[in-house]
Amino acid sequence: MVQQKDNSRFNEIIGVMLIALGLLVAISLISYHSDDPSFNTASQQTGIKNWAGVVGAYLSDGLFQLFGGGAYLFPFL
Repeated sequence: MVQQKDNSRFNEIIGVMLIALGLLVAISLISYHSDDPSFNTASQQTGIKNWAGVVGAYLSDGLFQLFGGGAYLFPFL
């Protein structure tokens, strides 16, 4: 009985972390701006317009490069 309770807590923690990751991805994609720094952009712009900061700029650019417009479906997986 104790083993099942410990496993349940672990599953809840993983679930909360996945929801947080999904929200980060959604915020990054919604606030994507092509002038933000990324892996394939050499920009002299000093400000980052992505709401998730540098991580969001790189994440959203990578997802758009890989999946195109279908990247908007990625947070729902």
